[in-house]
Amino acid sequence: MSEEDLTIYRERIEDEIRSLIDGYFRKEEYSLHIINEYYRDLREFVLRGGKRLRPLCVIYAYKGVTGQDNPEIFRVSTCVELLHNSSLIHDDIIDRDVLRRGKPTFHEIYRSKYLKLHDSPRDAELHGESVAILGGDTLFNMGLDAIVKSGFPAESKVKAVNIYTMAYMKLIEGQLLDITYEKTFELTEKDYLKMIKLKTAWLFYASVMIGCLLGKASTDQIKTLTDYVFPMAMAFQIHDDILGSFGKVKETGKAADSDIKQGKRTLLVIYAFKNGTEEHRETLMKYLGVPDLEDEQVDMVRRVFVESKALEKAEAKKEAFVKEAKKALEKGKKLLSEDSYGFFSFLSRFVGERTY
Repeated sequence: MSEEDLTIYRERIEDEIRSLIDGYFRKEEYSLHIINEYYRDLREFVLRGGKRLRPLCVIYAYKGVTGQDNPEIFRVSTCVELLHNSSLIHDDIIDRDVLRRGKPTFHEIYRSKYLKLHDSPRDAELHGESVAILGGDTLFNMGLDAIVKSGFPAESKVKAVNIYTMAYMKLIEGQLLDITYEKTFELTEKDYLKMIKLKTAWLFYASVMIGCLLGKASTDQIKTLTDYVFPMAMAFQIHDDILGSFGKVKETGKAADSDIKQGKRTLLVIYAFKNGTEEHRETLMKYLGVPDLEDEQVDMVRRVFVESKALEKAEAKKEAFVKEAKKALEKGKKLLSEDSYGFFSFLSRFVGERTY
């Protein structure tokens, strides 16, 4: 597995996404341009960036257990990317974010469009959120289509659909915990890990499971990949939370102070509140979740994360998960194709080192 292979695969995934969404465009003369504009905006949102890690997991899980390239798996792999982007659109509404991958969020796009026609900021905000809710729902349904209309046997597709819908249910449960946790400091590491397992790890799990199910994997092959994918995904989310407070906007495409202003209860917060000084706790209680913080106040919270050793401890927890993932993968190395092993080995390194 080389970087060139990944680039080629990402391009194939994006071609499939483009083709799938373009299939929804209306060609009838009586169609309103609003519908086609909506699909164009969805296409732009999904294709504006992203690492495509989840569809790559589908493809390499399938290749890992079959040793084969199958054009159909590329179309199916788009399902988890569409589901992921569905959740991003909805998350951006919940978090009141205005940037996603360096460009306006989906609800912000439609808020701006409404404002150009009507001088009503409040109505524009409601309009943007309403269209974004529809957009997230549409992408989820497109993902279902990607599975159902593929050429795999019906029995395998039913199993894949079951995993796909279950992953979204788990993601929603994780998101529910996430927004509920924002109002309390009485959280433990265990609470946080349960939340990210639902919110993040389950979709990575679904990605490898869809590839395994469509490839008719053995029990041992499935165990290898599932033992690997959960700790890998946990490390991915811990690192994502670190970037959410210490990342660079130019690299992440998202404001690096948003988690602090929204009061997200990340491991950084949990560790800092537990192990920090009384002054550290007072700073967290005063500034976390305040949307109009000044840059200096945001930096004060970051200093708390560093001084309390919360950042150091979160990095160590991430590395422990990376180590667990590598150990599981190495144990089942002989059960996977060489290029599949290469990809998942690369991924276990990438999740903890990335800057975006």
